Amino acid sequence: MLTKIVNGCGWLIICIGRLLSWIFPIPVHTKHFFFLRTFCTGGAQKVHLDIAKALKDVHPVFIFTNKSINQHFLDDFRRIGPVYQPNRIVNHITKFPAEHLIIGYWSSIINRSENSVVFIGNSPFGYRIVPYLKAERIVDIIHAASMYVQKYWLPVYRHLDKRVFIIEHARKWMLEQYPRLGISKPDDQEFVVISNVGYIDEKPKKRTFEPPLKVVFVGRNGREKRVHLYFEIAKALHPRIKFSLIGPFEEAIPEVHNYGLVLEQNRLHDVVREHDVILCTSSSEGFPLTIMDAMGVGVAPVTTDVGGIPDHIRDHQNGILIRDREDEDGIVHDFVTALNELASDRALLERLSENGYRYARDNFSVERFNRIYRDILLSGRADTK
Repeated sequence: MLTKIVNGCGWLIICIGRLLSWIFPIPVHTKHFFFLRTFCTGGAQKVHLDIAKALKDVHPVFIFTNKSINQHFLDDFRRIGPVYQPNRIVNHITKFPAEHLIIGYWSSIINRSENSVVFIGNSPFGYRIVPYLKAERIVDIIHAASMYVQKYWLPVYRHLDKRVFIIEHARKWMLEQYPRLGISKPDDQEFVVISNVGYIDEKPKKRTFEPPLKVVFVGRNGREKRVHLYFEIAKALHPRIKFSLIGPFEEAIPEVHNYGLVLEQNRLHDVVREHDVILCTSSSEGFPLTIMDAMGVGVAPVTTDVGGIPDHIRDHQNGILIRDREDEDGIVHDFVTALNELASDRALLERLSENGYRYARDNFSVERFNRIYRDILLSGRADTK
């Protein structure tokens, strides 16, 4: 009885939301709707912005469903299309009525748009609204092989027409998850792998690789980033090798120069370009934009072999791979060994730099990225060649 009452209340609130959509419609006509988690600093957020830029001529609507810790990309999205933040409603009323009110409002808006296309980027609410939609096409993006959003997409997986993966590793992982979860892939559901777009120097300057070796870490202070390992590596090699840190870190250690958070993209590329090597000590990743952008300016990656990184980095060809394992002392030892090797073998460092730049130029171009996403979101095709 209680369940019936709750469900009845939910449907009543959804109907109120639908009514509000007629009284207060959005003042734009579009058929492309992006449900995105946040617009704050982050690799996934940057990818979502790049996808949005590919569709800037159709002026998509952006619905951000979670609170952002900063406004890093907000103005960039606003320059492409209207931005809505329905999560603000939750701050004034409790979650249950707020969520159902938002479902009613946005499902009504989308369903009245002919041939509507919905894109979901890391948004739990984006999956929550799917059963109420009559969209022509629903596309989601998976950034890494992670169970995090599984509980959100699993109930609606049959409604997802195309699933985009930024790395082959994540696609293979998802194909393994379906039978483990007791579900089968619908015949008309398509899995597509699209590499992210990276920054590429159009006319790279000749690098000198003069000693000392200069190393940089770029990222946030998340648990999986394991910045404490970076600090241990720096302690072992400073001052023979110079270490820097870029990210929202209030404090570092004396052996590491802390640039802090660098938001302006050209400034960020300039700072990274001053280094020889970028280090990634993560325990899990998709394929980091920080590595892509570093390769695009000729900075060689030395990184753990997690997630989709080995899809693009070939050991001692365009970077150096460090075997990830539970023994963190062993990981630190391997990083120290690799950096000592590069400090003493400038020919190897130059080769990794040049090969990495060529790989980034050939695989992370904005032209290919834009073409594939436009095919998927405008026409429904998925030609990834």
